[in-house]
Amino acid sequence: MPPYAPVFSLTDFDNPDGVAVLRRCQRRIAELEAQVEKEKAAKKTPGVSEKTFTNLGHCIQKVVSMFGSIESLIAENDRRQDLALERSEGDEVHDEEEEYTEDQIRAFNGYKEPIRFVPAIRKPLMESEHEELVAIFKALTHGARNARSDDTKNLKAAIVPWLQRLFINMPALDVESREDRGIYNDFVGALLCPTEYNWDDLQVRTMIREGDADHLVTAGSWFKGLYPHDKFDPENPDIGLFRNALLMNVWQYIFTSPISVKAKKGPAQTPKRSVATLIGLKRVTGRSIAYAAVQYRVALSDSRQWDQYNGSFDYNEFYNKVVDYFESPPGPVAKLEVDRLLDFWNTYEHIQTPAHLVPLRKRFRGRLFCEALARYTGCTQGGVDYCSHWTVVVAHLELLVPA
Repeated sequence: MPPYAPVFSLTDFDNPDGVAVLRRCQRRIAELEAQVEKEKAAKKTPGVSEKTFTNLGHCIQKVVSMFGSIESLIAENDRRQDLALERSEGDEVHDEEEEYTEDQIRAFNGYKEPIRFVPAIRKPLMESEHEELVAIFKALTHGARNARSDDTKNLKAAIVPWLQRLFINMPALDVESREDRGIYNDFVGALLCPTEYNWDDLQVRTMIREGDADHLVTAGSWFKGLYPHDKFDPENPDIGLFRNALLMNVWQYIFTSPISVKAKKGPAQTPKRSVATLIGLKRVTGRSIAYAAVQYRVALSDSRQWDQYNGSFDYNEFYNKVVDYFESPPGPVAKLEVDRLLDFWNTYEHIQTPAHLVPLRKRFRGRLFCEALARYTGCTQGGVDYCSHWTVVVAHLELLVPA
């Protein structure tokens, strides 16, 4: 017992003075307990309320990870930090621990996004106990699911007039239901058809609808609705991929506003506080395109409600495939094509116009010209001779810098 603590016995409280001391001690204990509870509550939500984290969670599935949990992203980062610490301390690290799977690479890339788009989470990650983090993650997840549900519900109706303008002979669709869409709709089915199948062949169309084993609609194939209308080239499947106007409309509807999609001429009429502005999205990213692509396909499908699966089509697998296309290209030439595609999205007329997205034509003009010149003069990277890919670079420059 500390030397300054008074020593009492039971007989000390048999007189009025002793009782007064006891009451003072009880009051002091109550004050200290209340202070401890207050400090615990403050630590539980360090400057940010649970409701605020729910609101901040609206961006999680849009730009961080649509299917992976925040916990899984953080766990992958922690695992790599532990491996780095073991190496620095001279501990043995097995080769298989450093041979990352596609899922681990995707999760690690995704780990950077919560810090970028939800900066309020940085302090809790550093200071909060596990139980406190669980509550924060639960709030973020709740907000993320609410936002995804709202987008799915709104796009169910929003996509109808776009489809009617594309297919002028298509019978009117129900804006309140998706049951008249999907592969059983001759027009919408043409968009959902995998690129390797000929939708115009009625026999092929029948086999697709009957679920023939050789004509399955899965996430393993790109579907034709990801390409400009009737522009798919089987000899060059990357040409036109993710440049479909409907997909771009979906992205704009989600990240700028419904008004921006309706604008026919002139600058897009985007509100100052669009979703992109609120979450700090200054450029179109691969993950935001992947999210829009999933929502786009759901809107085309005949699913009655949100589900990871639409027949044999797995949306989780599809989302991962799109993210990997942008974040893990197989080589420098593929990386150049991905950069070109993202530049196209960021310089697309109605996406570029809003003030919160940075105009890129002037910025990329000098950089791309210098890169092209270096490659044209014989520079190589990763064993690839860029002289042989000069035409790709020229096409890139012509796309970004019109005459």
